[in-house]
Amino acid sequence: MELGDCIDEIKGGRHDDFAKRRKLRVRMYVLADVVKRGRISGHCWYVLEYDKVDRIDVNYPGDLELFPIGFDSNLGDWGYDELTCPKKNHFRHEILFASGATITIDFRDFTFRRMPAKN
Repeated sequence: MELGDCIDEIKGGRHDDFAKRRKLRVRMYVLADVVKRGRISGHCWYVLEYDKVDRIDVNYPGDLELFPIGFDSNLGDWGYDELTCPKKNHFRHEILFASGATITIDFRDFTFRRMPAKN
């Protein structure tokens, strides 16, 4: 997951345009199975991009685990998610992970793309 107001500006540096400096965006990379005829035939990446972000909340409970997920602390599998509309022209995406962690993003614009995963 990437978030910031200049996540596409790789070289960094100072911006002369004030409007560009405060354009918070969130980009999430999600690894998924490719299923053909009821069998997993590979993997792909979904790149979820949230624009015009009003709020982001990451709740990572640390020691609290719904399901054990290995030796190191991590989010675990994506359990489920909800997309709601808390007010006109605003959306909320809430994601619950196996560890009990949650990510909530309030936004007004969204795009996604699918890319093949390399083995």
